[in-house]
Amino acid sequence: MERSAEQLGYEIESLDPSSGWVDFINGVVVTDRAAKIVLNRDEVLVGLNDPEQFVLALVGFVGSKPQLDSVRPRPGDCPAFEQINVALDVVELLENGEEVGR
Repeated sequence: MERSAEQLGYEIESLDPSSGWVDFINGVVVTDRAAKIVLNRDEVLVGLNDPEQFVLALVGFVGSKPQLDSVRPRPGDCPAFEQINVALDVVELLENGEEVGR
């Protein structure tokens, strides 16, 4: 279910009807030149509060072919109260995050 208009810190709520498991998916476009992606405070807090359910769907292109990598980032530190976003290294996310099956 698409939930981005509600600004919950994720864009898609995905329910597995057989198990009742819900994933909170946040789509991020990754370009060839992007070494980092930026998550806002709400996105970071969802990842910290529900680490087993928070999924980053990294969408990019290799040439003209689309590529999707879905990972559960490892929980980090809570951002300082005044911090409004966090930059994450894409290579580090892919190496250290838990790959999510498709």
